[in-house]
Amino acid sequence: MTSRARQASRAISERKASEGRLQHAITVQREKVEFQRLSTLLEGLPAGHPARSSWLEVDDFRTSSRRPGADADHVVAVGD
Repeated sequence: MTSRARQASRAISERKASEGRLQHAITVQREKVEFQRLSTLLEGLPAGHPARSSWLEVDDFRTSSRRPGADADHVVAVGD
């Protein structure tokens, strides 16, 4: 393979990687917007509505799992 061919191949690989990162960033942004829209909708339901209650319970679980020290080493098995 010539030097020029290697450069072209490298340029194509870099472009594909860049496109992949861009697509990922777009997907992440769209998911955040959809999550916020859904959260606003569900939190606007009346207190006691099953969908609202479930959403808030899942959110409590999700945020509590991000506490410092809440990792796989600290998980307690059911029945322990």
